[in-house]
Amino acid sequence: RTHKKEKIKDYQQSIDFTQKHNPNFKQVIYDNEMCDEFIKDKFSDRIYQAYQSINPSYGPAKSDFFRTLIIYYYGGIYLDIKSVGTSLEELSKNDKLVACLGRGKPYINTFHFNPYSLFSDNYNWYYFSDIEEGEINNWCISAPPGNYILGKMIQQMVSNIEYGKKHMNEYNNGQYSVLAMTGPICYSKIISKYKTDSNVKILSKYEKQKYFKYELFDHKALEGNKHYSKNKDKNILIKT
Repeated sequence: RTHKKEKIKDYQQSIDFTQKHNPNFKQVIYDNEMCDEFIKDKFSDRIYQAYQSINPSYGPAKSDFFRTLIIYYYGGIYLDIKSVGTSLEELSKNDKLVACLGRGKPYINTFHFNPYSLFSDNYNWYYFSDIEEGEINNWCISAPPGNYILGKMIQQMVSNIEYGKKHMNEYNNGQYSVLAMTGPICYSKIISKYKTDSNVKILSKYEKQKYFKYELFDHKALEGNKHYSKNKDKNILIKT
């Protein structure tokens, strides 16, 4: 888990819930300083400089980057601070990357059509996934250390950031730029490209309910105007 040190207490309910349901697990919560120190100590200067190039006001993009690095390095299970684990023991024994489906693409056939799904997201960004069922979440990640696909994910995120620094108009759309540069769009595309039956286990949105809950309360209401989607500065990269 990651969050600003002064805000961790606001999510104590989620932390306590996860611990209660997974008493054999130890939760480690990284604040900004701990994330920075970990990346600087464990990874190359190129990776560290890419991380430093993310606008500090876009914490979720930094968190996207960090979670991939720490699970790649140590293995284990990552959860967003807002999210909870209900039954993690089985996942911890898996030797694959466990990926979780989020929103699906609009389902259209002779018997069913949901027109709302065509307009429920301004960018319909689940279409960026080549996975038939739709996008892949990255608020929950489970993998062994050194996972091949997470390694590819790190390479892609670094490439995205380095390209973005040379073309500063490339990632200047705030929340949606986060999704594309380090978030679920990037995550979904890499998994789509490299997944096989032997290296990835994809949980449907129903299967993942056995292990996770997205949140116990409305975190956007808690964050209010400080939620990154409300940021008026739409540039998610800075020149370093």
